Amino acid sequence: MNEVIRERAIRLLATLPIINAKPDGFETRTEANKRSAHKIRILRAGNQHARRLAEKLAQCRKDNPCNSGACDVCLGLYRLWLYRENLPIFAARPNWTRASVIPAGFLIPFNELSNVNLSALASKIEKRLGRSSPLT
Repeated sequence: MNEVIRERAIRLLATLPIINAKPDGFETRTEANKRSAHKIRILRAGNQHARRLAEKLAQCRKDNPCNSGACDVCLGLYRLWLYRENLPIFAARPNWTRASVIPAGFLIPFNELSNVNLSALASKIEKRLGRSSPLT
């Protein structure tokens, strides 16, 4: 990054309350707690693995987070940390373009993710990578 942009970013960041910065519409801890409680109730009715996960999530506390990817509270805290860490990047270049590129044959219709055959999908990816490799 050139020096002028870097200095502008630093000046801009100095005006932002980074410690408490949240994107507009970011979920509240109360919302995450409600979703987590709902998830725990469902998991407790499941098999042994589901019940074990439910107990891990139920033990999650502000002073002792579970850090599970299944925990709505911990996942929200991670997303918030990631957002705050990336503020300098976004401040240095305020106009971004985003795109999701999904190769043909890999688009999963809405509400169909639970029906995906992961073995078949992995095999398809492996074959495509094999065909694209310059070493074969």
